[in-house]
Amino acid sequence: MGRAVMTAAGISRRRADLPELERTVLWCIRAWVISLSDRRDYAEGIENVFHQLGVGAAIADLHGLMVTTGRGARRVIEVNCVCFPYVSADERLLLDALACQQRGRHEDAFDILTGLMTDAAALDGCDHLARMALTFAAAGHVFEAPRGAPWWPGGEQGWSSSIPATTLH
Repeated sequence: MGRAVMTAAGISRRRADLPELERTVLWCIRAWVISLSDRRDYAEGIENVFHQLGVGAAIADLHGLMVTTGRGARRVIEVNCVCFPYVSADERLLLDALACQQRGRHEDAFDILTGLMTDAAALDGCDHLARMALTFAAAGHVFEAPRGAPWWPGGEQGWSSSIPATTLH
């Protein structure tokens, strides 16, 4: 058994502790970053995963979100390798913003993204996330409501960042 690393309000940061849908989307976010280094096998893997989930239409919005995140980032965004066993705070925020959009909590999603990117980029990112959320919902996939996140009602303030970032390979 690996050691459990916790963040605000006791949220586990182990990838294995995420629900399957969130774990799958996290893999796609990580694979998208790796695919930038001309690793077509990852780009094709993302397409296969999205088509298997019945959300092929969301591929363009994942791409749009990630391009927007990269271009509008206020700082280096921590996205780990697909094999890294923990979830970074930034990865968690992207997943949480997607869950917010699916619940119609657009202002919360915007607030989350503005912690990662410029306001203009966050608006664009919210558009991509909203379309992704709708596509996933139409296919019957519902993201879990974030529990104890610092921005969620009743959540604690601040994130722990005790896990070192890794290099993508």
